[in-house]
Amino acid sequence: MLESLVRQLKSNDPAVRTKAATTLGNSGEKSAVSFLVRALVDENRHVRRAASAGLGQVWTDEAVTPLCTALNDTDWFVRWNGALALGLIGDPRAVDPLTGALHDANRYVRRNAAEALGNIKNKSATGRLIESLQDPDVDVRWNAADALGKLRDQSATDPLIHALSDPDEFVRERAANALGKIRDVSAAAALQAALNDSHEDVRKTAAEALEKIELRDARSLPGLGAMVRDRCTLKTCNVFKYDYAVTTTGSMADTLSTMGEVDRAVAAIKQIKERTAKLPPVLVEAYRETLESASSAIVRRFFEGLANQCPDALEYFIDVDKQKKADDEKQTKLDTIS
Repeated sequence: MLESLVRQLKSNDPAVRTKAATTLGNSGEKSAVSFLVRALVDENRHVRRAASAGLGQVWTDEAVTPLCTALNDTDWFVRWNGALALGLIGDPRAVDPLTGALHDANRYVRRNAAEALGNIKNKSATGRLIESLQDPDVDVRWNAADALGKLRDQSATDPLIHALSDPDEFVRERAANALGKIRDVSAAAALQAALNDSHEDVRKTAAEALEKIELRDARSLPGLGAMVRDRCTLKTCNVFKYDYAVTTTGSMADTLSTMGEVDRAVAAIKQIKERTAKLPPVLVEAYRETLESASSAIVRRFFEGLANQCPDALEYFIDVDKQKKADDEKQTKLDTIS
């Protein structure tokens, strides 16, 4: 099948080449990468679009440099796909090209660049992401605030405090969420003021952020106790779907605090695994970080769910499970001794 698709990539018909590139990308096979890289410089923009989207489904180091080059393509959709793919791969070599893409003329490219930098989590991008908090596009500002939270760089605290006054309530909510992740006590007063925001989600996220900062007197802050008791669980989800043009299937949660959230996470992982050869590195990393700090009951539910619904995905997380069990055994022994 591979040989047939490679021949089709050499067809004089752009439609045939586009379809071949799409099929190669959907296969998720590493053997397709070199051919998709060649298709990235095809004279036809639709072929290049399919190739850039396809490389976003393979996630190999070999694709990083060509995708960085694709950020300079004349077609905005190729650049959009390139930024998305680089964020999924999560290679730090993409940081400089992606920070450059934050100034792209197309707002959709800037949005993906900001999100990708958050996934890569390299603090060298902090300065450019701070600048993007002033972007004229609301979704770029939203993604920039979210990315700064993932970087957890305290130098972003003051700009994020300023973003709590953004005219868009969703940007304010992401800024509050980011400040909660950074946990800089200097943000406490601004978050306290955000408890009076006109938008409910902003108020609730500010309450959660204050709780994460763990100030000694946080519970005594005016209005915080009621907010914490009444808060709803707000989760940030990055959604992926793998087609040759767009992505929207599955979810990546910041935290797993209830059994229902665990079950939804397992279902999302299963859905993604059914469509691709392997899970995106950034998604795996997000879940691994969450599992390492989760309770034993949550971890057990997660692995039981994977074993029943998607055993092929266990290999990505099995060492976390082993470490958790070892820690539990050690704690049990300590409790027995004491």
